[in-house]
Amino acid sequence: MPEFAVGRNGAYGTCFTRDGKPFFPLWGWVIASHRPDRRPTLGDIELDFQTMFTRQHKWWPRGTEINVEVFERLAEESFRANTNAYFLLEIDLYPPDDFVAKHPGEMCRMEDGSISRDNANGNNYSFSSAFAASQMENVLVRVINYVEHRPWARRIAGYRINSGTTVEWLHWYKGGTLDFSEPARRGFAKFCRERYPELKDVSVPSGAERKARDGDDIVWNAKDHIRAIAWQEYVSEVVSGMLIRMCSAAKAKLAALGRKKLVGTYYGYVVNGPGYGDRQRYGHYAVKKVVDSGAVDFLMSPPEYSTRTPGQAHVDMKPYATLKANGIVSVVEHDLRTAHSSHLKPPASVCNQAPTHALSLAYIRRNLGVSLCRNEPLSIFDIFSGVAYDFPESRRDIAAMRAVGKWCLEKKCPRTAEIAIVMSERTVTTLGECDRAPSCMAPLEPFQRYDTDGTPHVTRLSAPVPWYDTHLWNQSRFGRIGAPVDCLLAEDLADHPGNYRFYIFPNAWRYDAKIAAAAERLRARGCTLLWFYAPGYVSVEGNGTDGMASLTGMRFERIPGKVAAELKMSDGRKMGVAGNAFEPLFRCVSEGAEILGQYANGDAGAVALKTSEATSVFCGTWRPDVKFLAQIARSAGVHLFSDTDDAVEANDRLVSLHARRAGMKTIRLPRTTDVVDVFARKVVARNVDSFSFDAALHSSHLFYYGDDAEALLRKIGDAR
Repeated sequence: MPEFAVGRNGAYGTCFTRDGKPFFPLWGWVIASHRPDRRPTLGDIELDFQTMFTRQHKWWPRGTEINVEVFERLAEESFRANTNAYFLLEIDLYPPDDFVAKHPGEMCRMEDGSISRDNANGNNYSFSSAFAASQMENVLVRVINYVEHRPWARRIAGYRINSGTTVEWLHWYKGGTLDFSEPARRGFAKFCRERYPELKDVSVPSGAERKARDGDDIVWNAKDHIRAIAWQEYVSEVVSGMLIRMCSAAKAKLAALGRKKLVGTYYGYVVNGPGYGDRQRYGHYAVKKVVDSGAVDFLMSPPEYSTRTPGQAHVDMKPYATLKANGIVSVVEHDLRTAHSSHLKPPASVCNQAPTHALSLAYIRRNLGVSLCRNEPLSIFDIFSGVAYDFPESRRDIAAMRAVGKWCLEKKCPRTAEIAIVMSERTVTTLGECDRAPSCMAPLEPFQRYDTDGTPHVTRLSAPVPWYDTHLWNQSRFGRIGAPVDCLLAEDLADHPGNYRFYIFPNAWRYDAKIAAAAERLRARGCTLLWFYAPGYVSVEGNGTDGMASLTGMRFERIPGKVAAELKMSDGRKMGVAGNAFEPLFRCVSEGAEILGQYANGDAGAVALKTSEATSVFCGTWRPDVKFLAQIARSAGVHLFSDTDDAVEANDRLVSLHARRAGMKTIRLPRTTDVVDVFARKVVARNVDSFSFDAALHSSHLFYYGDDAEALLRKIGDAR
């Protein structure tokens, strides 16, 4: 029986292992459910892992009954589709339809008392229900026991366990629901007694309370909203708690059977936080609890949807560097909708990025190239048609990428990013929901979209809430600095700070003493720290600038009244949110600070200051431009591979570039060596420390640089 686990491979880092040896899988799915008349030929590429999808209401039809024939048919079909792959069996956990009639008190209830319904999975159980959890755990363990006693169990590498909306452990959210069921009321009251004993009213807050505003302030006065904040924290606690319970039960059962296999799921969507104003209800803000639990071997997510558009960086929803530091493999499931997803009709084909063959190839190359540069396994998922990747160039490139990934793993190629994006999950829970009010609208930077005939055009969309940049669009800007970036969880910073030259804190607005202590240790190192908007200002003890000083080592004052969140920089250009005035905004009043930018009223809105051994930078607007970010990175000593604002990722032997604009591009390498164009499959430079090439609009490129470049080229040439 093969053994699968997670280990470390020297400088390469966290990876899957097979029988104790590092293992780089090409992970995919090649069974078409929407087009039975066209079987996908991605199967021409030898997959290492294949997902086996189940439908919970078929294998768990009623009561605690399990229909094992579903698994037998699925195994036969899956093994026939790819004869040499190992499989990850997906187990979706939702109580069957008769659970509602038998146990109505265990269902998620809306404010009017009706049962919450979600389009994907029908009636929603309460995440607070211990009885629902026990039922799900019971059938989960029995399914694993059945599978592991089948002759084909040797083909099963592990289990992907899901529940929640879109099977991603998202808290039920249709209709803006909370959960007013009795289990939720009891659970929340207990949570409040333990975490917020000062609360006298421990009832579940209404939807209106979750959306309450404090005058025109764009952040909550946290002390006045403790119960709503507590609820938002509680949602994450129960969702993560259910996830941990199920995955731990799977691990325990496998251990009892003497099996070493993988267990994982979808979770950890901190990066796209309240980008749309309502994501606090998703329940993904207890990532620290999950990574500390030891319950999962891998966590998955799709690429962030808003930044999939052409010219943007490929953005992971998860703090992937924190996951890897905690021994968890971070996987991005590339669920592109390409021009070959022939069942899609406009505008769906346009909204999902790739109306032409050329764009389809460019997006595949961009996204999978980024995964290689981040030392992550490749997962290819055709979510709709079964034929999205089914064209010769795609299969050829995917085979090459698989060869490069295995090569980098074998060579223990390091991933040594010098920039860390530090995202806070606690801040998200202290923000009120927003209905995308007009006062929050602010046009984003221009970006390109495509018509159905492939014609590009420039458009400007409005940010629905001020935090749209913070949790979504800034992630793409960070990816266009010209250097590789890692994403960390702020709440894990004390345990795994890494060794970066440049730390960026986009949303550390809620004061946290543990994060403040970790930041103080970083300042003693001599790195650069960049703080945005209101670091440390928000506190359930009462908002204030004292927390900002404790967190950053800089002094601040709140600016009276409303001010535009736009800065005039020292070179005369404007940066930030034009045409809108907001409160609160903050000015830095530290003596000796170098002023980099000013608000319209003349106050210091962007400054640099020596704090201990570090350089601390404050930016009062939440919308920086790439030029500002690159300037700070360069001054921090970060190696920039590119001076353009194209999307760039890299490790110690790979560099990828996705062209935001057409034209000549120059890549500067950290050392003199040879260079292979992976997609063109040829050597493009020898004994150089920089090279140039012509890039078409929105084209994607991947280069390998090293003295063994020609040896890799031979491997790529043999790839199938």
